[in-house]
Amino acid sequence: MKSIVRIILSFVTFVFIILLICVCFLALNRNASILGYSVYIASGNSMNPVIKPGDILIVSQENTYREKDIIVYKNDEGIVVCHRVLSTDGIQFVTRGDSNNFTDGYNPTIDDVYGKVLYNLINTKTLDKYKFHALGVIIGLPIVLAILRKVFHVRSDNN
Repeated sequence: MKSIVRIILSFVTFVFIILLICVCFLALNRNASILGYSVYIASGNSMNPVIKPGDILIVSQENTYREKDIIVYKNDEGIVVCHRVLSTDGIQFVTRGDSNNFTDGYNPTIDDVYGKVLYNLINTKTLDKYKFHALGVIIGLPIVLAILRKVFHVRSDNN
């Protein structure tokens, strides 16, 4: 039983460290991708109410994109845009922000697209309110796991 608990704690610690490294890597490297996934932070209001400024978006590279997908792409001015696909001919996409009354002036091609929005995580403005809580989790969880590992390790040596 004690060895199972140690294995589980080791696994959870390992996964937490890997996730922390991946998030740091993605946050520090613009347009970086790990296993086809990227992280973007929304900055405009054109996708309100679905996506708000400060939202953290998890984006996945896909082979094809369909109508109603929300995609992240680079426009002709080099600006990264996150808008919904209204229509496609398989080569180009007609896109528009959900709160806009007009389609985008630039129709991105598959080569311009970074990926499809899979998840909209916590808003960074909300996270800012709870930064001490998040910092506590980031610092506290590994410490608690290390203490639990030590407790179970010491007990198994005494028995």
